[in-house]
Amino acid sequence: MVAPLGMRKTRGWRKKKRVKLRKMTIFKILLLLLLLLIALQLLFLVLFFLLKIKLKRTRNAGLRLRTIDPCGPAFPQALCIARSLVHQDDESLRRWKEKLLGCLESDLNGQMEPEVKFHSVGILSSDFGEINTPLPIKEEQSKSVLFTLREGSEYRLKLTFSVLHNIVSGLAYTNTVWKAGLQVDQSKGMLGTFAPQREPYIHMLEEETTPSGALARGTYTAKLKFVDDDKRCHLELNYSFEISKSR
Repeated sequence: MVAPLGMRKTRGWRKKKRVKLRKMTIFKILLLLLLLLIALQLLFLVLFFLLKIKLKRTRNAGLRLRTIDPCGPAFPQALCIARSLVHQDDESLRRWKEKLLGCLESDLNGQMEPEVKFHSVGILSSDFGEINTPLPIKEEQSKSVLFTLREGSEYRLKLTFSVLHNIVSGLAYTNTVWKAGLQVDQSKGMLGTFAPQREPYIHMLEEETTPSGALARGTYTAKLKFVDDDKRCHLELNYSFEISKSR
């Protein structure tokens, strides 16, 4: 029996509607899967950056806690001051303070503010070996070329300094370089936490490589600055150096 024309049209319309709904459902599922994938990628990026920040903080904290025995890295300066103010006539306490601070009590001169005294700055390179310059340098000496490096050569800065009066915490450096009045480089780093001691400290900065090419050659001016956790500036050294053509 043949169905009426109107019924056949209705069935065809319903069939098309079911197909259309099925396609829309598939499209919605694909869209949801795409959004879920994007959300997972964003979550992964957030976790990655959080992990990176945490690792960076952990590494910086490790550098800041590095110190010289017998003063523990977590020993606060306030505790040193408080204990030094009580029972000053106690012989055992006096010996304890001398062991803690690494110096005789008479060397403190009543001062509690830490002081970092820099004795020399040196440059180590395979080109010429080692050159040491006593500090402080004269003003006219800072304007003349302190050392000359070949392009593409590796070098390191060597620091000799003493810590006086108290523990210096979080001693860090910034080395900024200019050429023709334009800043071309800046490096930062953490030296660590140091206690007073009789012998001076010798610290090597990270190895660096001079740039190469005709544009890299010439005379540079630089400023080397040392600041601790309390924003005390212990040295601000202006100097000049030259990069020459390699043989």
